[in-house]
Amino acid sequence: MAFMLVLLLIIVFYKLFISRDLLHPFLYFLIPWVLVLGTSVLDLYAISGQISSLAVEIVCVGLFAFIIGASILPKTIGQTLSEHFHLTNPTQLRTGLLKVIIIFSAAFNLYMAFLTMQYIGSGISYAFVRDLIYSYSESGATYFQSKLALNLYNLFDVPFTYIVMPLIIINLFKPILPRYLKYLAILSVASYVFASGGRLIILFAAFQVVAILGYYKQSIPWRKYILAFVVGGVLLILVGVTTLYRAKQETIGSAAVNPAYAYFNIVMPILSRWTQDVSVSGVQGHGLAFFNGFMQLLDLVLNKIGYALTHYESIAMTLTMPQNNWLQIYPGKWYNAFSSLFYDFYVDFRIPGVVVGSFIFGLLSKFLYLLVKFSTHERFLLPYLVLVEVMAGSFMRWQLGTYTFLSAFLVAFFVIKGIKKQSFGEEIRQ
Repeated sequence: MAFMLVLLLIIVFYKLFISRDLLHPFLYFLIPWVLVLGTSVLDLYAISGQISSLAVEIVCVGLFAFIIGASILPKTIGQTLSEHFHLTNPTQLRTGLLKVIIIFSAAFNLYMAFLTMQYIGSGISYAFVRDLIYSYSESGATYFQSKLALNLYNLFDVPFTYIVMPLIIINLFKPILPRYLKYLAILSVASYVFASGGRLIILFAAFQVVAILGYYKQSIPWRKYILAFVVGGVLLILVGVTTLYRAKQETIGSAAVNPAYAYFNIVMPILSRWTQDVSVSGVQGHGLAFFNGFMQLLDLVLNKIGYALTHYESIAMTLTMPQNNWLQIYPGKWYNAFSSLFYDFYVDFRIPGVVVGSFIFGLLSKFLYLLVKFSTHERFLLPYLVLVEVMAGSFMRWQLGTYTFLSAFLVAFFVIKGIKKQSFGEEIRQ
């Protein structure tokens, strides 16, 4: 594990300070894993006994496979695509789709903000409100009082909000949104963060700011760099504030653990526990875990007409075990989720599944990176920023294995226009 940590540090250092490529997928995938492995090697709270050799093997193999997948495509692919396609200028938005995304998310998130204020006003703690949203409440209480609101939240609001955030980041550096949509977009994300207590979208936004700096680096005036640092600082403050207000009352004898440290340090113990359970149970997804984002929607539709995908639903239960069950990692401290994307790949085909899944993800990341890097147009920038969210969240779970992120990723391709294939006649004239 220490060797892998050193390798990752070398790659990240090279990309940041030698090639200075702030857009490369290595940064957004590997930096979180530097923190995961770094906290595990430091082992400040003596939890190394909870880390299995299988988990270490899975992580090392998966990281190697991603690195190979994200290295194998040559730059000439991006150059070739840029030669055969021309892009309209200026940037053209699909305004109808954009209005639906921003206006719906703003309205629904504002509704959630008022709902959260009602709960807090009735004496419910902010931390418990978050438990209601994510179905962590042991009492069975729910945040939404109707299935319609719950379905709108899961099917549309969350995916739309994760598209709106990178749109705001793009608009900071190149104004592409009409003024009223810009303010509605900010209102949408602010309401979502307050209503849900979510820090994930803030963490992703910080990574997206860095990616935007890498994309526009040749044309950004110094004022924009100052703006980027200010935005980054505000995002970090927001993370701290939501952490403070989300904190639950400590039990006697609980370890005093820094929350930021814990979120990276708990990954290896949680992965160890649940991969051990999967190995003992013998369950295998055979690709259903990798494509779980599609399967979630298909299963929902089929259930509405009375048909159940029994085998898939048993796999889905296995995939949600880390989410629905809490483990004591430190004395008096219980955590869930954070089983990483490698858990899903392991459920499919064990170690070969980790290798293939990670390699394909690396390949996809590099391909989209090349499309973005070798074009001077934002056509592929928005989906790449959504993919940055997926890469940065890889230590938590396989984000493209959820309907939320998969739908956000796919819809992002249609928000910005701009790619038109050259006709044969045009190529001859050139």
